[in-house]
Amino acid sequence: MNRVTAVMTLQVDKKLSKPEDYPVWLLRVLTGLNVSNMDLLVIGQVPFDDNWSYSTKQCWLGSSRKANGLLVSTISDEFLLGYQDVVNLADPIALWRVLKEDFGQGREVNTVLIWERLYGRILRPDEPVREYIADLLKMQRELAENNVTPSLTRVWLRSC
Repeated sequence: MNRVTAVMTLQVDKKLSKPEDYPVWLLRVLTGLNVSNMDLLVIGQVPFDDNWSYSTKQCWLGSSRKANGLLVSTISDEFLLGYQDVVNLADPIALWRVLKEDFGQGREVNTVLIWERLYGRILRPDEPVREYIADLLKMQRELAENNVTPSLTRVWLRSC
């Protein structure tokens, strides 16, 4: 007997390709996962239980594989390469946690963006050196306030 199965794809207008895209990407992906009843699984609220029946375990594993495929399909290839070790686990919960840790710090400051600003910051031709240094020190302070070791920043500032 032939069996018909539904195939779910998650279409996002723009794949996650840089940290600034994370908040919008998060809303779109959560909405898509919610529609497909996989949101609670991905965010870790439905952990695998060895006491489940065989059919329930298979259902959970199937949903997990689908959720992983959906998540991976919403991330740009270049960005995905940076998370190859987690992607190879084929674990949507692990991938979700890593992305959340790296980019989804809620209302807190996203330290990835601060690091990008810090390393990309150059002295503009019409900018006083004092303002430039004050801006670098402000970024260093923001990193320290968010529990990022500022020693690397100090080393970098000394090399300028």
